[in-house]
Amino acid sequence: MNKSIILKRMIGILIALIPFILVIILTVYDERFFKIKTAIVGYIFFAMGGLISGLNFYFSFLRYGVYFVLGKTKQYQFVSGIPLLGFLTVVGLLLIPKSFVFSSLAFIFLIMDTGGIQWFIVCAWKDKSFWASE
Repeated sequence: MNKSIILKRMIGILIALIPFILVIILTVYDERFFKIKTAIVGYIFFAMGGLISGLNFYFSFLRYGVYFVLGKTKQYQFVSGIPLLGFLTVVGLLLIPKSFVFSSLAFIFLIMDTGGIQWFIVCAWKDKSFWASE
């Protein structure tokens, strides 16, 4: 494998891990950036990000099963998720007071967010044209 492809993949892994690293840091770090004044905005962002992550998970993994159970597989059309907005959970986590429960939920939401950068890297991993220089 070419050295430039390996370097690009390593950078891709680093980019994909950034949201998870932020959640881990916010779980351990006691200080928040904007204190209590913006907590309500943080909760709203967190809830929106969680909702979007849940919708992306539903569209990617559960929707076809629902159609299959209902016997409507001939009417099924793939629907793409909402890209990159599940990251709002991390933005919300920055604005709310420290909570292990919310940090754990943010970690779960990031895993569920199939429209996030982490899943883009996973899905593009075997695509040689994405990583090649030419």
